[in-house]
Amino acid sequence: MTRGQAEMIGVVAVAVLLIVGVLVYARVGGDTGGIVRSAVQEQEAESFLIALLPADVPRCGTTVEGVARACLERDTICDSADPCAELQRILDVAASSTLRRHGLRYNLSVEGTSAMALDDCESAERATLLLVRSRQEIIGSAGMPLGKGLSLAVCR
Repeated sequence: MTRGQAEMIGVVAVAVLLIVGVLVYARVGGDTGGIVRSAVQEQEAESFLIALLPADVPRCGTTVEGVARACLERDTICDSADPCAELQRILDVAASSTLRRHGLRYNLSVEGTSAMALDDCESAERATLLLVRSRQEIIGSAGMPLGKGLSLAVCR
């Protein structure tokens, strides 16, 4: 594992720990109303998504956002490898190193691409606890937002 990958996983792990803490607190109790809990959980999930985009992908010499941009724009990156396949690999590593490690079921994806990390959120017995779409859009190579971002669903 390279230093950049370790940094990426570290940033994502901190965000996930915050999410896990809020989810555990919400399940165990607390006197706050459902609206406050929901707002806090949503903010933590948004923080996770925001932390993931600027994470370095050293083997590509760019960030997760750069790989997502290349996938959305059908550009070449990572030594001419398929950027969507690289994005899929990144989502799998980030999710398995953080969300799955903490026992969460999830769907993590980049809107507008086929890249997604799934952990059994789609089955009939799973109820979605939280669905968050990042407010931070992926910026295109021309400097304009592409109207796409990360999406995270956490389920039971």
